[in-house]
Amino acid sequence: MTVQDIGQASVHALRASLLVAAARTARAGLFSAGHVAAALGVPDREAGRWLDLLAVLGLLARYPTAVRAYACQPQLVAAPAANIRPLDEVSPSELWAAVATAQLPTGAATAETIAALLDSSSGRVDRVDLLLRLAALSTGGRVPTGLRLTDSGWTAGAWPPPTL
Repeated sequence: MTVQDIGQASVHALRASLLVAAARTARAGLFSAGHVAAALGVPDREAGRWLDLLAVLGLLARYPTAVRAYACQPQLVAAPAANIRPLDEVSPSELWAAVATAQLPTGAATAETIAALLDSSSGRVDRVDLLLRLAALSTGGRVPTGLRLTDSGWTAGAWPPPTL
């Protein structure tokens, strides 16, 4: 799969890229941005920014090796619960409306508040998938997060991870 930027990838592709990278490097237990970039067809640097953001959000562990290495956290590899509304079925306009509505009271939105607006009678959206999507959109420059990339990594968040 090749996309223009990581923000255009489906949630399924985003999650699969992480799980495939983790599986291919299972012996070492760690993977690099290059593994994920290759799976998604995006530049290594863009995949690295996304992975760094996922580490700040707690979905990945990040290790300061010669080449930054990552490992999936348990909530990322856990099987989704039954009756989950697939996030790939949420239209971009519905997602944007949920983000904008959640930000109205204070100017910042939590992922949990956004998720609650996307939940429907057909099921709750998967909270991990929502974080993957928001992080990818942020990395692609489409959704502001209030996060800044500094020499020491990502700092200061605007939408903290939801309770899982």
